[in-house]
Amino acid sequence: MAKKLILFGRVKTRINKEPVYIGAGTDTSSVDLSDIKKFGLNEKDVDRIVKSGNGKIHDDDAIPMARLNELVDAVRALDPENKDDFTESGMPEVAAIKELVEGQVTADERDQAWEEYQRRYPEAE
Repeated sequence: MAKKLILFGRVKTRINKEPVYIGAGTDTSSVDLSDIKKFGLNEKDVDRIVKSGNGKIHDDDAIPMARLNELVDAVRALDPENKDDFTESGMPEVAAIKELVEGQVTADERDQAWEEYQRRYPEAE
């Protein structure tokens, strides 16, 4: 099970003392965590990138990013005032998301999308 650092922004690093950019706008938008040293990064750099919001650790067990983006967009489109779209605990209903996307939506997908939505849009809570 490989974990990756998915980069949302552009990150400057150094390889053999030469500045190198990875992330948005480059050929490298993700890095296997087992390969971070090849990109001039260490674990502290990865933590800093994640905490700054410029990256996220993505597990192979996680849903693909394109699907995650689709589900997050669906969650964002839900009306917070519509009680039918949300559970009593405040999570989006799977059925409400399913109405806005193609294919089946599992509870696990909803959970991952909700977590990602809250990370991307903290002001919405």
